[in-house]
Amino acid sequence: MASERLISLSVAGCNSDSNESTPKKEPQATVNAQFAATYLQTIQPPALSGYSVQYDASASTAKVMTVSKAAQDVSYQGTLRITNRATPSEHTDYEWPVTQRADGSVESHRALSLKPGVYDFFLIVADSKGHQYLAESLGQQIVDNEQPELEFVLKPNLGETITDLDVVAYVTNLKFSFTAEELSELIEPQFGLKINDEKERVFSINKETGLSEIVLNVQPGEYTMALKLYDGDLMVGKNENETKLDIVEGSDAR
Repeated sequence: MASERLISLSVAGCNSDSNESTPKKEPQATVNAQFAATYLQTIQPPALSGYSVQYDASASTAKVMTVSKAAQDVSYQGTLRITNRATPSEHTDYEWPVTQRADGSVESHRALSLKPGVYDFFLIVADSKGHQYLAESLGQQIVDNEQPELEFVLKPNLGETITDLDVVAYVTNLKFSFTAEELSELIEPQFGLKINDEKERVFSINKETGLSEIVLNVQPGEYTMALKLYDGDLMVGKNENETKLDIVEGSDAR
């Protein structure tokens, strides 16, 4: 998926002269955002769902007959949280709906003004089925008469739905490595993740960004994780044994 423009911000200067006859044109700040991975489907055990899974023992691969989906627009309801580092205990939240078009472009439906300063940005969006994506852009300096460009990479939340943005400081980022270089040889890179006895969820990976993190909003404790890598409907890799994860509140896992 190509880099997509998601948000347009207009930056308000604080040194403008109220006596000027011609108003100063506000510089435009843009945020370029990409989804690191987007939800495709949830796979139940074959006996329950009717999915056909074929294993080739010699090649250690499996083929999962997936559901084909026609390209269509996807709407997301979002929240953009902005924190000025001059007052870190305060923040401002904005409703931030966006649409991912069938051609892959992303359109934002809001704009806002910011005074010069150093800001932390946090964006969370969710589709109509509740699949959430999170991104942050920290320590961004907004300067009068300059046109800053911010970069967001939205990563999926595979844990419980986040309804309170204050929780974000305590969620776990699960770090692994699907780099853009490693994915370049795959036609349709996808990953499937199963936590404990839950159903496997499959996501399409953005080949341009790769995928190095997902979000797990889960309670502290011990979990098992089964991870698979697909090229379209063909499984091309997996962790040999179910990985044990010891989740500690506020700490990341690998």
